[in-house]
Amino acid sequence: MEQNKIDMFIMQHDEQFSAQGKLLVRQKLQALSEDDMMKLNVLEFKSPSKTLIFAWLLAGFGVNGFYIKKTGWGVTMLIVNIINMFLTFVTIMNMYFAPYDSDAIMAVIVMTSIVATAFFILWIIGIAKARKWTQKYNIDKFMEAVQ
Repeated sequence: MEQNKIDMFIMQHDEQFSAQGKLLVRQKLQALSEDDMMKLNVLEFKSPSKTLIFAWLLAGFGVNGFYIKKTGWGVTMLIVNIINMFLTFVTIMNMYFAPYDSDAIMAVIVMTSIVATAFFILWIIGIAKARKWTQKYNIDKFMEAVQ
């Protein structure tokens, strides 16, 4: 394939691939024919910026995981968030309806704190890895298309 077409493809998809991924893409594109290159033009790669925004704003619903087909991550975030919301609700109800049962309130507060901390840690991990996970998803999609 012509070098300028390879360079144009890589420039068009600059954000979607890591530096190592670009080298791999370049090697694979050099071995492709013109017809195979036409098939690649219809591929839609995921945006690492979108994944990062989803990780910041909608991680509690697992949107960033579902967006890049990391279903396990999305489900985990969703379940931890639901448990966290339930425990927060129980804490508020215990404080309102059983204000004198301090042991029950304290137990629920401790459980809520543990789950909220776990959610916060998972949220930070999701934000930190959003770009890398998306670029890996894009490389996997590219490799699947050229095989």
